Amino acid sequence: MWGWRKDFEDAGRARGKFDYYERRLWLVINRYVRKDLAESPHKTKGLTLLFGHATGVNKEAWEPTIMSLLKSRAGQDVEEIWVWDSVDSGDSALLNAGRLNQLSDWYDTARDIAHFLFHYMPSGVVSDGLPVHLPRIPVAEFNSRINRGFSERKIVAISHSFSGAAVGRVCSSYPQLFTAMVFIDPAMIKHDLPVLKPSLNHMAQGAFAREGIWKSRDEALASLQKSLFYGVWHPDARKLYVECAMYPTEWGTIKLKMHPVWEALSYTNGKEPSGDMYERLPSLDGKIYIKWIMPDPKTGGGLGGNEASKLLVKRRPGRTSNVNILGAGHMIPQEKPKEVGE
Repeated sequence: MWGWRKDFEDAGRARGKFDYYERRLWLVINRYVRKDLAESPHKTKGLTLLFGHATGVNKEAWEPTIMSLLKSRAGQDVEEIWVWDSVDSGDSALLNAGRLNQLSDWYDTARDIAHFLFHYMPSGVVSDGLPVHLPRIPVAEFNSRINRGFSERKIVAISHSFSGAAVGRVCSSYPQLFTAMVFIDPAMIKHDLPVLKPSLNHMAQGAFAREGIWKSRDEALASLQKSLFYGVWHPDARKLYVECAMYPTEWGTIKLKMHPVWEALSYTNGKEPSGDMYERLPSLDGKIYIKWIMPDPKTGGGLGGNEASKLLVKRRPGRTSNVNILGAGHMIPQEKPKEVGE
């Protein structure tokens, strides 16, 4: 797949242009909002959280972390939460079946996030329900966001793995949109780090080999419990994965919403964005607070290894802090949702 992508990019450079992908794709986003906003308004703007998942994981996998967060003292400042499925994941993948681009880039997700924030996120937070299909905001509001960001929101983006690179890229271009970022072992690895390509290859091969169809959800859950990868997940996260990352087929079986091939392609499409975002980190706006949540050093310390992770969390100086979650590997939100939320 590396050679396939290189041939495609070389052909585009030879022509002097790249082909545009013009098929319409959909994003499915979960929204969680407080019902008591009118009865107990904040004296200042409350927080709007935007969650981004790892490759191969769907939006609902964040719910155990969200529950832990909302029970904490810090959670009282949260007014609204948005959690998206990227175009090839979860419910978005079902809507986009047959229209996905094999050579998509992680920065396509960055574009989608920016597009949502600029054109579709409502101006203010209300407890009422919203339309299933969000309408585009007025042009005047779009122009205001381009120049000054949100007037009625404080956006905190919480991203894990590949979505860390995507969200970071949006922040690099449009820092006015964000108040803070939480990077959870993000896929930001130096271009020339020897482990980058082998790590992506290993994850792609694992995705290709992954079982993607079962006779029932009970069989799927039993299989995941025995897996070296899923077996260390928190039981709530594993159950939500079976419930929400899979769907019943017309043949009576249960199947992953994100096809293992698309998961593998996502890994092989990530080398350039991962390295590029690593280089961009020092230039992220110093006004934005950054929290780094990293794995336990005893489990490897992060995607790039212990030493690379120590350097990563220091690349953007200023308003930052970092923490390692005891006993956690790369899939921190799924393995330790309570600790992440707290």
